[in-house]
Amino acid sequence: LLILASAGLAQERPEWDNVSVFRVNVEQPHATMMTYPTAALAREGVRSRSPWFQSLNGAWKFNCAENPARRPVDFYRQAFDDSRWRTIPVPSNYQLHGCDIPIYTNIVYPFPMDPSQPPVVPKDRNSVGSYRTVFTVPEGWTGRQTFLHFDGVDSAFYVWVNGQRVGYNEDSRTDAEFNITKYVKPGKNLVAVEVYRFSDGAYLEDQDMFRLSGIYRDVYLWSTESRHIRDFEVGTELDARFQDAVFKVRAEVVDYGGKPPAGSVRLELFDAAGKPVFAPQTGKVPADGAVSFAVNVRGPRKWSTETPYLYKMVVTLHDPAGRTIEVIPSSVGFRKVEIRDSKLWVNGQVVLLKGVNRHEHSPDTGHYVSRELMIRDIEIMKQFNVNAVRTSHYPNAPEWYELCDRYGLYVMDEGNIECHGYGNDARNRLTNDPEWGPLYLDRVRRMVERDKNHPSVIAWSLGNESGDGPNAAAVFQWSKQRDPSRPFHNEGSTRSGGVNTDFNSFMYPTPATALADARKRPEMPLLLVEYTHAMGNSNGALKEYWDIFYSGINVVGAFVWDWVDQGIRQPVPAEYRANTASKTFLAYGGWWEDKAGLFNDNNFCQNGLVGADRNPHDGLWAIKYVYRYLHASAVDLSAGKIRVKSWFDFINARDQAEGRWELKADGKTIASGPLPELDIEPRQEKEFTVALPAVTPEPGVEYWLNLSFVLKSNTPWAKRGHEISWEQFKFPWEAPAPRANSAKVPSLTVSDVGSRARFSGPDFAITFDKQFGLITSYVYKGNLLLERGPVPDFWRAMTDNDIGGWRVIQPSVEKRPSQDLMMWREMGPSWGVREVQIQRIDDKTAKLIARGELAAAGAMYTLTYTIHGSGDVIVEGSYQPGRSQAAMMPRFGMELLVAPGFENITWYGRGPAATYADRNYEKVGVYKSTVDQQWVEYSQPQENSNKVDVR
Repeated sequence: LLILASAGLAQERPEWDNVSVFRVNVEQPHATMMTYPTAALAREGVRSRSPWFQSLNGAWKFNCAENPARRPVDFYRQAFDDSRWRTIPVPSNYQLHGCDIPIYTNIVYPFPMDPSQPPVVPKDRNSVGSYRTVFTVPEGWTGRQTFLHFDGVDSAFYVWVNGQRVGYNEDSRTDAEFNITKYVKPGKNLVAVEVYRFSDGAYLEDQDMFRLSGIYRDVYLWSTESRHIRDFEVGTELDARFQDAVFKVRAEVVDYGGKPPAGSVRLELFDAAGKPVFAPQTGKVPADGAVSFAVNVRGPRKWSTETPYLYKMVVTLHDPAGRTIEVIPSSVGFRKVEIRDSKLWVNGQVVLLKGVNRHEHSPDTGHYVSRELMIRDIEIMKQFNVNAVRTSHYPNAPEWYELCDRYGLYVMDEGNIECHGYGNDARNRLTNDPEWGPLYLDRVRRMVERDKNHPSVIAWSLGNESGDGPNAAAVFQWSKQRDPSRPFHNEGSTRSGGVNTDFNSFMYPTPATALADARKRPEMPLLLVEYTHAMGNSNGALKEYWDIFYSGINVVGAFVWDWVDQGIRQPVPAEYRANTASKTFLAYGGWWEDKAGLFNDNNFCQNGLVGADRNPHDGLWAIKYVYRYLHASAVDLSAGKIRVKSWFDFINARDQAEGRWELKADGKTIASGPLPELDIEPRQEKEFTVALPAVTPEPGVEYWLNLSFVLKSNTPWAKRGHEISWEQFKFPWEAPAPRANSAKVPSLTVSDVGSRARFSGPDFAITFDKQFGLITSYVYKGNLLLERGPVPDFWRAMTDNDIGGWRVIQPSVEKRPSQDLMMWREMGPSWGVREVQIQRIDDKTAKLIARGELAAAGAMYTLTYTIHGSGDVIVEGSYQPGRSQAAMMPRFGMELLVAPGFENITWYGRGPAATYADRNYEKVGVYKSTVDQQWVEYSQPQENSNKVDVR
């Protein structure tokens, strides 16, 4: 890699347009670390408290140029006058601060390209951000090494210190570190950074996201002595019984002064209470600088998503005289990952990945995600039973992995490689071009070396939607040799039938197809690396997938696409502010690009289980149900006997959960109590008896047993009492509803004059327009209830996924207009009534029957009203298809216009979240809300707030 980079310098093309050059003077990758002067500070592990750390985050001077030709070429000089430049916060994306615009595309590159030709970097529309800041080297750093560290810059950048060029780097998603010792001086120093929006590296960054640029992750300085532990690697080898372990550490010591490494390394390990796990170990530094340790550890507590137990390792470097040079801490989790018997095993237990794909996104700061927002993401994930995250589609900020270690999430760490614009099969140009091979390997190598010590990382992934080919094969082979402790994923290899993956990986198969895919390759574990596209109102049919996954076949789990809507908060334009409930909104693709005439994929970036503001969408409640860890089934409901199956993999259910039960009668609680202690071992089941009271069923009343499993104590991610699982069962108790006492029903008066029909009783009056077969007024006890209806309704607002499917079938619709869904939109309001009949049943009951034609569908529709003297009205709608086959009917229902002033809603059915025929996991009960509260905020208005099983 270094030879290729050096050779590229001699070429005339600039580095940002030269595939052979992707790093200049960048330090070799290493594990995330910080050095401290004492073990006490190291064990605290607060980076900002180290005297050898200095953050450069903050306000930098900034200039924006629309293309390379217009950039200030000498801005890096110390004498350059930047007094008229604006300031910009670092970290940030400069498109969110008035320089250039965000561009959202899914597959199409955000710049012109010809897929039949070699990649060319745009010269005209390629903004360049020029940054300057001044720092002072602390006095204690004199005579030491000084490093300038960038956690992430998009997409390529040059660095100067005090007017001298230091280096260059590509790869927006891994860190770049420069040794600037020879460039810094006592007192004030100038750092200048030139960032290019697009580079040749951008061809490998064609991810489905907003394309944003700039210094968007942390920037800092850190200092070491000339003799330094440059890297370290931790291994935890568990024995065959997963009881004891060999704790292995390899430290690489270097001497930047050119001398052979010397001295010694001291290794210590502490448990979470600060107690030493073993006596300190010391190893002499050999001539090659590699110091290795192997220490037996009896009965270590093991790390998993359920038990994220972390030890603290402290490594101290001493000089030959025994003086402490530096102390480096690291969290350690004892765990083993393997694939055997076509399943994924962690610590000797089969696990299921209940996952989500997560882009790094904030509605306010773009690709910079604060620690607080990271923690909020993890808290919500854990509260909704998510146990795994795929870092789609690039390595995340280093802090994310530390938090996943701490809170307990499995991570599939994905390389920053996607060239979807060149296709997603074995013919992908870049994946098959040997010139691009070093870039592929470099990106995955830097990810692996940075993140190798995190127990949360249980698998590596090449990248996303880049097909298969020699470059993928080379990365796969390198990964298996470099880190045999983790499996490797490449969905593109599965797609092409290749072997450069450890997973049989697919995207978006139906449940039936997923089952067939698993059976086709029984020797490999099936993984749905993307499924249940969470765009807008979505996430149906989840139970059908998880019934398969829980059946025990060779499936390791699935990752929802995806976690968070990628909306960017913007002020509501002045012309709309008078009519909005908010001063801001969350913009998506097209808000900026349409005005600039740039291609975009509209709101296709809005497909999260949570909104950009982290408010959960209704689909997340369905995910919580199918991802739950405690399942219950009825054994003998009348006797109160139930069976509870634990899907915890490592803990006894009683260690985390306790159960409660409620007996409900038509939604009212008539008895409740705690369940017996949930003493259930992992993946086992047990029968329990609920202490039900004697119940004499009342006529027409439904009885339900509700089970709720809640946290037994506080956790880092939720408080005691948080519900983690639930079930509901209907008792088979039936008593016929009492017959209505017709003697008490008042007489009904019927008036049929011209185009109007009126039905009335002592407390009500209903007026019909016979021309349209509709109620035009319904007054009860002097209050107007209905103004119009029920109008036949065959249409609902399309969901985002509806629109996607509708676009797919449009070509066939153009040839067969009768298959156009849009035909149903005006079908109900344009219903043509042919005849209206009024039938007197008796002196207390009458019927009005309206029949009409739905011409566009060639069908007939009948509305039948049965009106009683009490004011009760029963409405029935019936549809009789014609001979011709019409397009799929989006809805079969009725629309009524309620009089103003009616805002409160009470319903007996499933709730409180919205439910649909294929997303109906909510409990039946009595719920109250308001009309306004029913609105679900999606990026584009669409069908929402439906209720099923309403009595």
